[in-house]
Amino acid sequence: MEVKIVWTDEAFQSHHEIFLFLIEMWNIKIAKAFVKLVDEKTKWISQFPSTAQYHNKSTSIQKIIIHPNVTLFYRYIKNEGIIELLLFWDNRQDERKRSL
Repeated sequence: MEVKIVWTDEAFQSHHEIFLFLIEMWNIKIAKAFVKLVDEKTKWISQFPSTAQYHNKSTSIQKIIIHPNVTLFYRYIKNEGIIELLLFWDNRQDERKRSL
């Protein structure tokens, strides 16, 4: 059973920042490959929302690796049939700055 994917403002913003960073540091082809990876992973979690590792079980936040350098944090709200994308995180950053 697929569920609905909802992007928070923070997820949208962090995704956009990574996209722009990839264009600046490499090229548009690499940035588009990142978008394709995100699409593939979000489709996967919409089909299997409970299978990813928990980042914080008490807040029901799960995480999935998009690329070795990027992790997606999300919350599966089972009773509403929603996956709430929370944050795309560049793993090279200091994790103490992460808002989750």
